[in-house]
Amino acid sequence: MTWPWLIFLLLGLLPVALRTELDLASQDRLAVLSLYRDWRWSGAGRSLKPGVEVVFEDADDKGPLVNLFKSQLQRDFRVASFGPAPHVRALFDESSIVGRLRARIEIENVNEEPRAWSGEAVRLGNGWMMGPWVALALLILGQPLGLALACHVLMTALWLSHWSPLDIPSTLLQFVLPSFGEIAFRVRENYWNASELGRLPALGALLWFLPRLLLQAWNRGGDARSSLRRTRMLVLGSFLVEPLVVWTGSLFGQWSADAAWWKVYLGSFAFRFLTLAFAAAVFFRPEIFRLPPAGPDEDAPARIPKRVYVMLALLPLLFIAANGWSWLAAALAYSTGESLFRLKVFGLGWLLSMATGSRLFSLWLGTLALAVTVPPATGHWNAAQLLACLLDGLLVGWWMSPLKAVRLRDFFRMGLFELAAVATLAVIVGTFLSSVGVPVGLCWLSLILGLWAYSQASAGRHENEDASS
Repeated sequence: MTWPWLIFLLLGLLPVALRTELDLASQDRLAVLSLYRDWRWSGAGRSLKPGVEVVFEDADDKGPLVNLFKSQLQRDFRVASFGPAPHVRALFDESSIVGRLRARIEIENVNEEPRAWSGEAVRLGNGWMMGPWVALALLILGQPLGLALACHVLMTALWLSHWSPLDIPSTLLQFVLPSFGEIAFRVRENYWNASELGRLPALGALLWFLPRLLLQAWNRGGDARSSLRRTRMLVLGSFLVEPLVVWTGSLFGQWSADAAWWKVYLGSFAFRFLTLAFAAAVFFRPEIFRLPPAGPDEDAPARIPKRVYVMLALLPLLFIAANGWSWLAAALAYSTGESLFRLKVFGLGWLLSMATGSRLFSLWLGTLALAVTVPPATGHWNAAQLLACLLDGLLVGWWMSPLKAVRLRDFFRMGLFELAAVATLAVIVGTFLSSVGVPVGLCWLSLILGLWAYSQASAGRHENEDASS
């Protein structure tokens, strides 16, 4: 067994992560939206042209699920109480299977046979985390990356199919076929208006699959020194993408005219303790950022089989298939207080990037979810604090995730203990203390002094080791 203490840490963190609170009202709304989306882009739903008049029959059921369905129907059609227009009826059943919501939606035209559509949606939960946790445990125990990824996919698919192996193919098809059906219909009809963003994350994951596959293959080509240089280029380039993803998130989130995205982004640097802590560590000790001297490739990363590259590139799509987008929206909609909510946003960013193993995709998806679910409503300063917690969480989660085919020591010439020390100091002195009300200036002063003292002690220790050797 390798590093037994990591296994205990992983097992101790799992119950904490599984206790991620989800907004109950958002769970019902997102389940109804999922059913509405699947029906809307099915053969029966596509028969109704966008913007036409329909009659919604809700006389027998005035429950909250029916009202949610009607409110979404009103976004795409003109809903009337009576008339010769097509009649739409929605029936929901919550008692059939625990954790599932079934629906039957009927369309009836004059002088035509009624057409019915049946489907079900998986209610939101934290069970999708079992897959990444199993993969991390196997990697800590020394198992190969391919086996860990295969178990990750299997556990997630079992959870999605309600622990029924025979239902795995149909469960995956229920995610893939409606997505392709909607995209094909939109291309054919040239209809790109959308009243909700349910398919956007799935489309983003599909479009990201090939670029990530190419980036991974390009990064592992050539000698070890060239690979290290390209790794640093990719990581540093991801910071240049941050303004772009914040801007696009503000567009999809439909921010008000007085909420400037660039003010939120620039203001976030006052609270990005983790990112700037590593920048300060490099400033105090520039040698940790230099490429190692050319020599034998004893410490070069091992070549990864092509099938493992494919599974790594599919991880973002697997997260979306496990209702990851809805999970993010429901988790961000639940708040227990401003200070705790900031720490929660940091943890959600950590979970997202750790599970997907993708720096750019997790950056795009996390900022999109924050911009749509928690738009700036109480000023730029509070929005900047939330964005900073998210960006730092995304960064530390990606660094800690082994599901990325990039080693952190390829970027910093620091030992694991030194990396952990700097990250822990930044999280505790910066993110944690600022979230509980300590003045930001005092947090930064304490952090810079602590990093300077640690850098001096670490540099002195390395000099003594070099002299003794």
